[in-house]
Amino acid sequence: MAVVETHEKHQELIDELIADVAAYNPEVDRDLIARAFSFAARAHAGQQRRSGEDFVLHPWGAAKICAQLQLDDGTIAAALLHDVVEDTDVDLEDVRAEFGNEIAKLTTSSRTRTPISRTSGLSSATRSQSSSRASRS
Repeated sequence: MAVVETHEKHQELIDELIADVAAYNPEVDRDLIARAFSFAARAHAGQQRRSGEDFVLHPWGAAKICAQLQLDDGTIAAALLHDVVEDTDVDLEDVRAEFGNEIAKLTTSSRTRTPISRTSGLSSATRSQSSSRASRS
């Protein structure tokens, strides 16, 4: 019964997200996105944001950004699931069993945060020139 209540409570969010994706991908895997949202909502049940809102609004917001970027269904599902392993009792094997290896990997990679250097996109020659100018200043 709690699963049905969770699904009904958030149906408008699911519908809105699917509509956003369907706008650029008419073949959207509606079932995948609805299952990922429901899985995340169940896993995060009882968790709230500082604002008092249900925590699941955070991964839903991340998925909405992915939809704005017109990313694929698997990436959107991973966005919905990105905090499940880190912030709940669900482990990666549970995600893998339910959604497959690709989405499990995407979920894991979205949790890996690597600092980006300000010069990371520059060639080594350009970095050397930038360093030389900075040391002369």
